[in-house]
Amino acid sequence: MRARKYPSDLAGRQRRPVRHPIPAYPGGRPRTTPTRGGLGAVFYPLRTGCQWRHPPQDFPPESAVRRDPDEWRHNGAVGAAHDRLREKVREQEGRRRTPPAGSTDGRSGPAAEGGEERGYDAHKKVAGRKRHVVVDTPGLLLAVVGTAASADDGAAAKQPLARVTHGMFPRLRPLRADSKYHNHGLYGWAAETARYGIEAVRRPGGKEGWVTPPGGGWWGGRPPG
Repeated sequence: MRARKYPSDLAGRQRRPVRHPIPAYPGGRPRTTPTRGGLGAVFYPLRTGCQWRHPPQDFPPESAVRRDPDEWRHNGAVGAAHDRLREKVREQEGRRRTPPAGSTDGRSGPAAEGGEERGYDAHKKVAGRKRHVVVDTPGLLLAVVGTAASADDGAAAKQPLARVTHGMFPRLRPLRADSKYHNHGLYGWAAETARYGIEAVRRPGGKEGWVTPPGGGWWGGRPPG
């Protein structure tokens, strides 16, 4: 066990919401790296910007550090930890754990060439990837899906919205979006597969970047904080 502390280390109370058992996959040698060490090694490059191959020598080996996030995504640990953190923040703000309303939007950004599909967003004049997100009224993330930047917001919306199920968010009713989501096919899909309705609301005139729609949430750009 390493004795040195780093700014990226999580305190005990910070680890509790994200702690999740690592699945035991068949074959190979038994796991020798503690989960705590794995978390610290994952957060260190994210906080410092160093390359994954050049962390301090007292961290677990690179093979273990890279394997852990893949396993956590595979067994649902990342999503479960995020859901617990979102619910905790809502409770601290005096809100109920599940939201009654939310909003959805897409945001394009540059992306390096690689295995993921890339495209050109003519409206934003950006070549790369697009994040399609669903948030609750304070702007906390409910679901996110990445596509090529060329993907139409209304057509791609079904992918993140399919992850916002009634079982997970039973109180969710209106889901607000800007005029790009005024799509009768999307309305019909939501009526058949979800219990919430899509409300296309016009962006206030003269507003650019981050905008708060009626009822909360956010459109365009990046939400504050």
